Amino acid sequence: MGDTVVPSRGSWWLVTKVFQAFRLQFTRIGREIALKLASHGYSLALGNVSSNQQRLKQVADECTEIQKDSNLSHKPKTCYGPCDVSVELQVESLVERAVNELGGINVMVANAGIYGAVPLLETSDELFDRLYAVNV
Repeated sequence: MGDTVVPSRGSWWLVTKVFQAFRLQFTRIGREIALKLASHGYSLALGNVSSNQQRLKQVADECTEIQKDSNLSHKPKTCYGPCDVSVELQVESLVERAVNELGGINVMVANAGIYGAVPLLETSDELFDRLYAVNV
């Protein structure tokens, strides 16, 4: 994101998959998106799978600190919660939290995605269904 992001009063963003375990390292695309949006004064609802809530809270806390340091006339906020995008109830719960705590959602960053480490023709029905549920 370049300098074209302009803080706007009443803008709320939902970011999914804030970080991802990948070969014992963590990709940081979602985290960096969240931190950049926080630095531009946006309110954020952050979601990630249930097993990563402690790390998600750390990112949410980082965003909150950045937002506190901003010299904006409005007061951006950050909320977070479990959100496996293939589980409709978790998605609905995070959206409800964003509406209740932030006032709504204007933009969603669909950062969640998984892949199967097997050739397509060797993909099991269960893996294909999981890939489809998360990625589509």
